[in-house]
Amino acid sequence: MITITENDIRKVVKEVLESFYEHKLSEFENKVIVSEGLTMTYAYPRIKSIISHKYDLKSFGCVMNVLDKNRNNDMMKMFKNMSDKSNKTTRDTDSWFEVTLFFNNGIKCEYNEICDLIHTMDACGWYFAGLIDTTNNTIEKNIDRLVYSKYVRKQCKFLFYPKFNEEFKDKSINSVCYHICPKRVIERILEQGLTPRNNGRVVNYPERTYLFLNKPLNWKNIADNFRESGNNEKYCLLAISMYDMINKGIKFYYDANTMTDNPAIYTLEPIASKYINVIDYE
Repeated sequence: MITITENDIRKVVKEVLESFYEHKLSEFENKVIVSEGLTMTYAYPRIKSIISHKYDLKSFGCVMNVLDKNRNNDMMKMFKNMSDKSNKTTRDTDSWFEVTLFFNNGIKCEYNEICDLIHTMDACGWYFAGLIDTTNNTIEKNIDRLVYSKYVRKQCKFLFYPKFNEEFKDKSINSVCYHICPKRVIERILEQGLTPRNNGRVVNYPERTYLFLNKPLNWKNIADNFRESGNNEKYCLLAISMYDMINKGIKFYYDANTMTDNPAIYTLEPIASKYINVIDYE
């Protein structure tokens, strides 16, 4: 059985569009194909310019902000080392990793305008990760009319993350990386491997498989954090053999929102079962 994921389809579309752009559209200065968010994430100054020209953010009741590595010393040190080993092909920049829209007195625009704004951010390579209720730090992963009406007069923040991060090119990567998964799916994983999924427990994520670069000594504490989202799962720690996959051209990317004590990478491609071993469980 051949498994085709959404990322496989996106990869084919991306290659076709890039080829078409290179051979048919090179005379145009405006990169229309890239602007669809299929091939890259735009830098924050460009995003701010696009959004400011298309929308009156002041009338929406919001302010756009960005979190960059230069404002976070620990994060900056970690990513500075990573950046030297990476190939930035899908980012305008590697500095910005979180964009927010802050509604101090609640949302003051129509529901369809909010949906259009989120679509525009996505088209520029920034996906909607969630709505944060800043009064109690709860998170809504999606926005429908019911959620929208709840925050018309209530302070909140929209969170956007980059679709595309730096590609991992370091051949000196550890021979093994690590993944935490529910115990109930381990038999399927050992038979079929890991398939990229959208399993964001707190906020939204695209279809990805995340791996820890180093063995997380506190992995059971991380499992406890997973359970805080409402499930009562038992978890396993998997060891993933890396060398053969990298030599075969499977691509990995740095997780821009990784924790400093447990840096992580992710892939958009399936990981075959032959590379996977269970090394610990609850």
